Amino acid sequence: FLVHTRHHLFPLSSSSAYSVIQIYNNKRTNVMQPSLDLSWFQQHFTEAILNVSPLEDMSAAGGLSASMHRVTLTFQNPQVSPRRFVVKRTKPTDASASTARNLGTAREAFFFRELAQQLPQGTTPTVIFASGDLASGSRTIVMEEISGEEAVQLGHFFGPGSPLNWGKDLAVSTRGWDLSESRAVDLAFEAAARLHAEFWRGGALRGVAWLRGAEWLEGRGRESWLAAQGAFSGALDEVRSGAVGEGVKWDPRVLECLEAARK
Repeated sequence: FLVHTRHHLFPLSSSSAYSVIQIYNNKRTNVMQPSLDLSWFQQHFTEAILNVSPLEDMSAAGGLSASMHRVTLTFQNPQVSPRRFVVKRTKPTDASASTARNLGTAREAFFFRELAQQLPQGTTPTVIFASGDLASGSRTIVMEEISGEEAVQLGHFFGPGSPLNWGKDLAVSTRGWDLSESRAVDLAFEAAARLHAEFWRGGALRGVAWLRGAEWLEGRGRESWLAAQGAFSGALDEVRSGAVGEGVKWDPRVLECLEAARK
């Protein structure tokens, strides 16, 4: 889930123009749930906050592994522009929790809390809260949203065939942007390459136990490896049987590659 701006490509939002106090929860169990009221947000800002809006549902914005809501802050100083944040949480259903545990989606919170600060400024969004628990699969992240004429979701350029674009008016979403689907793919891979380049062949991440596959490289975690492979294989079986994706046509070459990958 990437956002493209006129100048940068971010994993959802950008850093702010004025001071934000970075505060993180350092525990990996019993995920903290922030109150998201005025007093809580005020801990993270040097400017006095006037109002915190009710949470606004963002389910139409995409995202399959978590629920997302928008909250808008206005400030007592009228010269300070309002700020909008995205609150991202693991969906409170048994199916979502099981998927989150198997895929380890709590790592997203750990990344923002422990590794993002090592990347060049502007690579990641401003995150004022990140908490996750691999055992339960839950995570809560509060990050600033990019919006307006200077940013657009990169996924909107992948056309109506993308499940995240079903039911959306893509012509409206991408208006004013001259970006082809192939260029969108290039930008996504370029962003991934810049991120990985910071740690490539350095060995610094081998001791970071929560990274995906870290324990597998050391011959541990067979149960989680089998669960991850099983999730992929089961999803492919559902596609093959027609149980999901009714009306969706799969390129035979894509299915051939997927079958080869699970052998």
